[in-house]
Amino acid sequence: MTKRNFAADRAVCDAATPGPFAYIRQYNGIHSVKGPQGVTIASCGANSIYSSGGSYRIESSEAEANAVFIAEARTGWPAALDEIARLRAALEWYANAENYPVTVGAYRTYASSMERDEGQRAREALR
Repeated sequence: MTKRNFAADRAVCDAATPGPFAYIRQYNGIHSVKGPQGVTIASCGANSIYSSGGSYRIESSEAEANAVFIAEARTGWPAALDEIARLRAALEWYANAENYPVTVGAYRTYASSMERDEGQRAREALR
């Protein structure tokens, strides 16, 4: 599995029209996504696609689901990226060897910040 480039994902989010977006169902079978001041961002409608490999029909319910997805992704994708960054920071803290206890012979030279933390950072990250 290829590793996702979250920095590139963030750039896509930052370049898009600011949100939030809203899903609007119109009477003519077109499902729209509206941005600030009601500007149409995207329109999704039932459609048939024909190619040498056959045909595919996008039904109205699927077009509606696509429009809802686009509208929700405007705030959902950046929120997911923020959550990924927060959880990675917590994991990186636990991955840092300096946060583990150090012993010299049979004696511990200091109590690590990890011992004092007792998993608090992980609990906070998982909220």
